[in-house]
Formats: sequence, structure tokens, C-alpha cells
Amino acid sequence: MVAVLVRLKLAHFIAYFTRGNAWAIVGFSFAMLYGLGLVVCLGAGGFFIDNASGAQVFLALVGGILTLAWFLVPLFASAADATLDPERLAPYPIRVKDLMLGQAIGALVGAPGILTLLIALASATSLFFSIPGLLTYPVAAILGLALAIAGSRVVTLASIPLRARRGISNLLTIASFMVVMLMGPIIAGAAGGIAQVADRLPEYIEVLQWLPLLTPWLIPVHVASGSYGLAGALLALSLLYLAIIWWFWYLLAARTMANVGEVTGRKEARNLGAGHLGILDRFPATVRGTIAARIVQMMFKDPRCTVNVMSLPLFYLIFTFMGNLSVTTDTGEDVSTPIMGVFFCSAFIPAFAGYIYAYLVSYESTAFSLHTTTAVRGIDDRLGRAYAMILIYAPMILMGTLLFGLIAGAGAYTVPMLVTAYSVFFLGMGLASYADTVFSLPVPPPGSSPWKTAKQPDGMAKAFVRGLTMMIPMFLAAPGLAGMAASAINGNMLWAWLGAGVMLVMAVGGFTLGIRLGSQRFERHSADMLYRVTQFS
Repeated sequence: MVAVLVRLKLAHFIAYFTRGNAWAIVGFSFAMLYGLGLVVCLGAGGFFIDNASGAQVFLALVGGILTLAWFLVPLFASAADATLDPERLAPYPIRVKDLMLGQAIGALVGAPGILTLLIALASATSLFFSIPGLLTYPVAAILGLALAIAGSRVVTLASIPLRARRGISNLLTIASFMVVMLMGPIIAGAAGGIAQVADRLPEYIEVLQWLPLLTPWLIPVHVASGSYGLAGALLALSLLYLAIIWWFWYLLAARTMANVGEVTGRKEARNLGAGHLGILDRFPATVRGTIAARIVQMMFKDPRCTVNVMSLPLFYLIFTFMGNLSVTTDTGEDVSTPIMGVFFCSAFIPAFAGYIYAYLVSYESTAFSLHTTTAVRGIDDRLGRAYAMILIYAPMILMGTLLFGLIAGAGAYTVPMLVTAYSVFFLGMGLASYADTVFSLPVPPPGSSPWKTAKQPDGMAKAFVRGLTMMIPMFLAAPGLAGMAASAINGNMLWAWLGAGVMLVMAVGGFTLGIRLGSQRFERHSADMLYRVTQFS
């Protein structure tokens, strides 16, 4: 049975590459290239270690971070792959122990598992100075990987009731997205912190080595240094940790399989009293108002959409503090200029916000059938969605641009930047209003993790065209950006205002044209739109 489960996981993994999912291949390739670069760096770094003290720090950092990642990732992305989910397999006559072994081995199938194995193998180079330590390393690595995988499954099962609460689930999704967005600064800060305490790291490791994060990884280090008693103690403690975690995993897996659907802690939907319509009470009692209310609620309630909402403030924070570009003047002096921040805050971020409009129908999935069966007018559908987008993103663009102008010292260009940013935002919505009637953007199915790979039924070529479409509003920001650049060069603000004026005219014309064309095509092809989005479910 264990072999059957592993083959099932392997078949599911191979299916990503054989069913025409082009973006899955691209994503896997980039992940493996990035991971292989890390593996090569670790392996090369390990060659330069020639003593037990250096190996202790190296293996403690690599093994500790690797194990911690396996423990924490299930909190944020547990729904990304549910191939061997106990609730799915509960109807079949599978013993709990067989399921656990299948999940443990199956965890190594896929990019994370492959890279984990490669990192563990590459870390062995840090022990080349000691044959006894190197011979002991495979046992320690197997124990370390077993602890990481078993702990990961315990966290996954134990956090099911927690993640079943919408508020906590959304919070975890936002937190994971923030970590991904700020990964560069986080790594830089962590590296700086480690460098500051590098001299005291061995002291810290002497204490932390008794925790399950480090215990198995440091066994070969003590063998290499001749501390066989300490190595034996760590081996015994690692086996004890593994037995305890495995026992907890067994209890949680058995409970999950015996009580399918009951451990999630989900509650029944709250009933509203007569005359109380929730968020609908806050919007006009019109078709457009109803659509806008439903979109606003979806954007803040659905974790898949919440990622898009939270991305804008994070983008503004990143490019406000990291958008400066160092330029060398004719005198040889290095001057810091916020030119990159101006581009991102005036063109990239507003274009991204406006183009999110094109995802709305895909996020609705089969709920979009309400628009096709009730004969909603195209102009009402298009404008209702636009109203919701304006309510959500217009305040963010205002606050983000003002924050950038204040911190980056670009206060004189704040108003031209705002006009350019709002113009690009409305141009993006106008383009998306028509584009999503022509093609639908793939999104993860309703109820799934935002990180789940979306189906790509249209193939690689159309996916590439969809990606290029979002760049059109950024290119249309050229007049506003050129005007501000001319003003910065000659000191005359007239050019910035002229560029802003051109952008304003383009925005009014582009948004109006996009809404009208999108409305007309919506009324003729709304059934086709519904068919396309149901393919993503």
C-alpha cells in the first residue's frame, strides 16, 4: 500500500508536465534552477571547512533552517498539494501507518523534496576533513529529514481547526505573501545579524543543539571531533524526538481519518435578520451597486483575492524604501535619485492594480452564472466591477504615492505622479474590461490555497499573450513619465504638468472606450466567459 501511495504522488507530480500545464513547467524549472544554484553554493562553501568548529556552525545553520522551513511552511501553504490528504483517502481501506509512510516518502516527490535531498547531500562536503564524521553523516541526514517531514505533517494536521477559521486563514495567507514579497530584505537582514554574532555562534549552538531543529544534524560533527559520548547522546535524543513526533502524527492522522469533516471546526453560515443585508446595505440598491458590493466582499473574504489586495501596500513599501538609483554625475559624485521608485509608483503598481479587474470573473468561477442567467446588462456588469476596484485601490494609490513623495523627497512631483498613477490605473481597468471578455485569466479553484497552481487549458502561447497584455498600461504611462523626467532635467515643472494632462485625456478616453467595448462584447459572449472560467475549477 505504501508503494501505491508513493506511485499516486509521483503520477500526480508527472501529470503537471504531461497535461499541457506550461506554467507548471516554467515554475518548476525556475524553482529548480534557483535551488540548484543554492545547492552549488552550499556544496562549494562546505569544501573550505577544515575543522569541527566550522562544520558545526555550517550544519547547524543549514540543517536548522531546513527543518524550520518544513515545520512552518504547512501553516501557510498546506492546501497547495492535497494528493495524499487523509480526508481524501479516508473512504479507502488504508491503514494509518501505511498512510503515514506513504506521506513521508511522498513528501520528497516534487521540487521542495528534491531540493531538500540535494541540500542535505551538498552539506556533506563540510565533513570531508573527517572520514568518521563523513561516514556518520548519512545516518544523521536521514534522521534530520525524518524529523523535518514528520514535524511538518504534525503541524499540518494540528493546524486544521485553526486554518479553518476564515480570519486566521486570511491572516496566514497575508503573512506568507508578505514573507515572499520581503524575502530579499529578510535574507539580507538575517545575514547581517548572523555576521554580527558570528563569534558567538558556537556558544549559541552548544545550547540549541539539544532542540529537535539541530539535534540530528550535529551528530557527525561530534564524531569528527572525537566526542563520541556526546554524539551518542544526540543520537538517542534524536530517536526519542522522532518517536514522540511520530506518535503525535499517528494520533492526529487516525483522528482525521475517523472524523472526516469534523476536525475542521467549520461553523454554519450566520443568518441575517430581516431587513439586514450585510455589506449590501452599504451600497445603492441597483444592479451596479449589488455587483460592486459582491466584488468588494469577495476581494476581502476570499484568500485568493486577499493576496492581490495586500500586494499594493507591500509594493509601495518596498519601492518607497528601495526605489533609489545611484547615478554618477559629471564631477564623479554619486547621487541617489528616486527614479526607479517614480516608475514603479506611477506606472507599474497602478497598472498591476487596474489589471486585477481581468481576474474578477475567474475568481467568481461558477458564481458568474448569476450574470448570464439573469440577463445582466453589459454596462452594469462592467461598471459595477469598476466601482468596486475604485473603492478598494484608489485610496491605496493615493496613500502610497503620498508616502513615496514624502519619504523619497519628491514632493514637488506628487500631483503629477498622482495624475499619472490614476490615469494608468483607469487605463488598466479599461483594457481589462475588454480583455477578460476575450480570454479568462487562470486562477486557483475556489476554496483552494492562493499558492495552488492554476490550470492552464489554453496552453503556453496564450498564457504568454495574457502576460504581455498587462504591460500595455505601463507603456501608456510614457507621456507622464517623460514629462516628469523633462522637468527634473531642466527644472521647469511645466513639462510634468503637460505630461499629466496628456495622461488624463488618455485615461478618460481609454477607460470609456474599454468599458463600452467590454460591455458590448459581454452581452454577446457572457456564456463563453462562463464556460472558460468553469475550466479552472
